[in-house]
Parts: sequence; structure tokens; C-alpha cells
Amino acid sequence: MTSWAATLDDYESRLVAQRAALDAGAPGTIAPFAPPGGLGPIPPELRTRAERLLVEATDLEQELSDNVRALGQDLAVVRRLEAATASAQHPHFVDFSA
Repeated sequence: MTSWAATLDDYESRLVAQRAALDAGAPGTIAPFAPPGGLGPIPPELRTRAERLLVEATDLEQELSDNVRALGQDLAVVRRLEAATASAQHPHFVDFSA
């Protein structure tokens, strides 16, 4: 049977690894965390740590979600540019410096 302390250690190590992967541009490389069954209630002395890890996880999830949203917007721009230039009969110049 796994203890709460070991479970939180594993969870924290995955958060650290996910942060590093996100910073390296490879956010999908970390296996999802799955807590073991049968842990029972969290001991009061570990509650603060668990709450801190939950806040870190929520912040990381929000950052990942924001990145996905931004990538979707970037992809939409690329698709619009491709569609506009695919049917062009003459060269178009786009000033990307603005």
C-alpha cells in the first residue's frame, strides 16, 4: 500500500517534470498522474502540501490551456493566409514587420 507522502512525492515530481517539458516545448511527454487506490483520508499534516500542489497543478493546467488556445489562433491565421494566397493569380506581399 502506498502512503500519502509517497503519493504526493510522485505527484510533485510529475508537476516538476511537466513544467520542465512545457518550458522545453514538449508538453505532451509526461504520463498522466493516477493516484493509487485505498489511500484513505489525507493526514492533516500533509493537507497544506497537498493544497499547494493542487494550486501548482491548476496554474500549470491554465498555462497549458492558454498555450493550446494561442496555437489554435495562430493556426487559424496560417490557414487564412494559405487560403488567401492559394487562389492568388499574382504575387502578394505581406509585411510581417508591423
